[in-house]
Amino acid sequence: MQSITARTEVDAQTLVERATWRWRLSYAAGVLGALFLVRVTFFSAHAGFPAALGLYAFGFVAILLRPVLGVYIITFFGLLADDVNTPWWPFLKNGSSSESVLYINDAVVFSPMETYLVATIVSVLLHITLRRLTFVRPPLIWPLSAFMFFIVVGFVWGVGRGGDLTIALWEARPFATLFIVYVLASTLIRTRKQVHIVSWVVIGALCVEAARSMYWYLTTPGADLFNSPIEHSAASHMNLLFVTIILAWLVRDSGFERRLVIPLLCIPVVFIYLVSERRSAIAALMLCMAFVFIYVAAVDVRRFWQFGPMAVFFLVAYVLVFWNASGILGFPAGVVKAQISPESASLEDQSSDAYRVIEHLDILATIQRSPVMGIGFGQKYDKPIPLPDISFGFIWWEYITHNGIMWIWLKAGYFGFIAMFNFIGRALFLGMKTAVSVVDPKDRVIAASAAIFIPIYTIYSYVDISWGTQSLILLAVCLAMIGRLHEELEAT
Repeated sequence: MQSITARTEVDAQTLVERATWRWRLSYAAGVLGALFLVRVTFFSAHAGFPAALGLYAFGFVAILLRPVLGVYIITFFGLLADDVNTPWWPFLKNGSSSESVLYINDAVVFSPMETYLVATIVSVLLHITLRRLTFVRPPLIWPLSAFMFFIVVGFVWGVGRGGDLTIALWEARPFATLFIVYVLASTLIRTRKQVHIVSWVVIGALCVEAARSMYWYLTTPGADLFNSPIEHSAASHMNLLFVTIILAWLVRDSGFERRLVIPLLCIPVVFIYLVSERRSAIAALMLCMAFVFIYVAAVDVRRFWQFGPMAVFFLVAYVLVFWNASGILGFPAGVVKAQISPESASLEDQSSDAYRVIEHLDILATIQRSPVMGIGFGQKYDKPIPLPDISFGFIWWEYITHNGIMWIWLKAGYFGFIAMFNFIGRALFLGMKTAVSVVDPKDRVIAASAAIFIPIYTIYSYVDISWGTQSLILLAVCLAMIGRLHEELEAT
């Protein structure tokens, strides 16, 4: 009886100590946040700076108190970033970006997202120290670590031979984000409920981004003169929503909210997706429909035969009906037509294709100069065949190529290239294995859509710039959701 009482007293004392630490941490964060707010507000040229900084400070404290919020916040606000229609959005921009609403000083070379990553890491370490959290080794940690090792080698190799350090940091920083977000999300997302929450966070962020972009497009004079109303990679993110909707209707008992609520939320997504006319994203979606039906055939062959032939029929009928059509409704059919008959593409599309062909030849020529090590980050690639200057739209055109797959070989060398494919292949295998094995229909939709985003991202990377922070945050979260559902299977 005395031992039970003593243990109860120890437990109560532990709870008191944890509460004390939480209160002290909250108080210190509040004081420091207030002082920082007062200090920097006077040096900001943006009227919305105080409100933005207050919201930032609130999120920072929330993450310190509950680290899983860091995953939700980083995912949601990271996916909302878009330089085309909201250049003032500060989350992925350094404090030195003058257009950002959180512009502080030209010397501030980190972004709010990166400070949130640091806050989440600190919070995780504190919770591990207080034994409220245990570190979990993610299932893809070794292939991702191998890939990251060669990214670091490419960074050292490029900068060490006189490469531009600033550009090298901009090239390599997204990969660090991929690694950190994946490890943090895998550690903090510990229940099926949290998997579902982060899935809805992704859906909500993509729908809000599309609604905001649609409003900007419809209300801004001259918006239709832009090459696209959204960043190019944002269209590939929207493919995840379309795959989710299709799977929700193909997987039995997947839930009312996924079959009807998500399609209603996606009305702005469909509009902005068609208006943006991103051929690479549409091609990736069409090709990855094969993965959708392969998955459906694996889990419910009757469902496959009910809808597979019908889907092929309607797709072929659509292409034939809109073969010569113009406008946004006929654009996807135009993508197919351009692949079959390239000379039928518009002059703008032919010019874009020609640029990519020449760029690809220049990449191969540069790789032949250094096939094992590559040229490293911060180094310009060779242009034996001259390319037109596109610095007016992309200032780093001499460093970053549209072909993101070969770009890895260019920057991280042959072994980095192999490590990338090992990582992608292992991730796809784990994703499809998990999606086939889970029992709950809602889990199936989440696992399958996250797994199919991997080939969507890979195909898109082959034809367009993709290794950006925003895309890699989404990829990391998808991999973490797959890993958590896989661990649930291993535990049963």
